[in-house]
Amino acid sequence: MLKKIPDHWFWTIVAVLATVLLLNLFGGFRYAKLWWIARHARSLATDAQAWQSWLDAHGDLFDSLAVGAKIGVTRNRESDYGLLWEKTANGISVYRANLLRQEAPGLIFEFDDQVAKDWRWKKTRAEAVEFLRHRGQIGILKVYFLKNPDQLKAQGLAAFLEEIQLQAQ
Repeated sequence: MLKKIPDHWFWTIVAVLATVLLLNLFGGFRYAKLWWIARHARSLATDAQAWQSWLDAHGDLFDSLAVGAKIGVTRNRESDYGLLWEKTANGISVYRANLLRQEAPGLIFEFDDQVAKDWRWKKTRAEAVEFLRHRGQIGILKVYFLKNPDQLKAQGLAAFLEEIQLQAQ
């Protein structure tokens, strides 16, 4: 087959470019980048499996959220890579997001791996609330909101922030 490429170089180039175009149109490169990051990013803050396990056991922390409310989690708000926690009828679903802002979460939590590690040690709702409150007060945990106050209120995110006494930035 490689011997035929010089004879059919035009159609080979057309086939390669068409493949690249189709991948681009259907988001293939986005998924490839997300797969690559998932394989090589070793961050506790964006470890989807670990957060899913913790949230399955401690989903009561998010009882005030309405179904469909989303919270983004990232180590660096500027990178636009992180996790999405979405409230469902059965609890909280966790999934990776390569374009965090386009997923339209109401809030974005920004924290480092140490906060993630310490947060996952919390066994009760009261411990988790106190931990979040303290980390927010000293500035290690930052919360940003991407929706207007009415939308935050409708999704239960405003009540959640009030409960843990955090102010969005």
